[in-house]
Amino acid sequence: MHECLRVNQYFYTLFLNQFIVLPFLFGVIESVG
Repeated sequence: MHECLRVNQYFYTLFLNQFIVLPFLFGVIESVG
């Protein structure tokens, strides 16, 4: 049960990172390039 919760948290973090980190990276790349 505890392991399942940890795995869900991992995927939830990945899901959030898609909307936080990727746009941020694209913004940095555009400002540099």
